[in-house]
Amino acid sequence: MDKKYKLKIGIAYFFNLIGAIAVLTIILSPLGILMFIISLKGKITLKDDELEYWWVGTKKFKFDEIESFKVAKGGGLIYVMIQPFDFKLKSGKNMRVPIGAFKNNEEIKSYIKDKTGLTL
Repeated sequence: MDKKYKLKIGIAYFFNLIGAIAVLTIILSPLGILMFIISLKGKITLKDDELEYWWVGTKKFKFDEIESFKVAKGGGLIYVMIQPFDFKLKSGKNMRVPIGAFKNNEEIKSYIKDKTGLTL
């Protein structure tokens, strides 16, 4: 069963505002267009055996590949808004997922905890 979670409304509005300001400056138009695309397409899909998300491209990994995960270190308004998580995979690869930017992020966190058996 796939569960899909879109961006929180406040995050989408924020990206649209930044996008509009960037487009108006002309020189930052590509950044503005990217912000609009993120606000429209950003999502997380939880499947039975993997997590897939779209945030400037599609990325996915299986739950059994996760060695550990934790709240990413950082500061500033953006970090507070999107609450990124760092996932360390058994292959040694690190993935950063902006879990806090999506609706029902507590449900997403508990689903990941249940599937991996890991705690924060």
